[in-house]
Amino acid sequence: MSPYVYSQQNSLPPPLNEQEKRQVLGHLFELEEARKVIVGYAEFVKREAEQDSKGQELNAKALVLKDQEIALIRREVDLVTERAELYKKLYEALTKKKSGIGCFFKKLFTLGIARCG
Repeated sequence: MSPYVYSQQNSLPPPLNEQEKRQVLGHLFELEEARKVIVGYAEFVKREAEQDSKGQELNAKALVLKDQEIALIRREVDLVTERAELYKKLYEALTKKKSGIGCFFKKLFTLGIARCG
């Protein structure tokens, strides 16, 4: 039988005795405390979610900055390499002795055995 039908047939259920009243009151206090705890948990989850989203944003920004840093370092390495190659070519151009008329005659008289510069 449903409670609705029961309430129509009988006007009211019998009153609670003292022990049942105390038990119901205890359950109500437990329910009130449980609701406070649940609200606390909900606030905690909300704060953690906000901190997590902020942390993810910071990590994304840090990743972008690291990528930019790596690109700048690679560019610097390329520039230093180009500068080193330029200095090497300039050094070789300045130190390389050009064969003159003396070297030509030296090779001619030694039948190409002699080496110049």
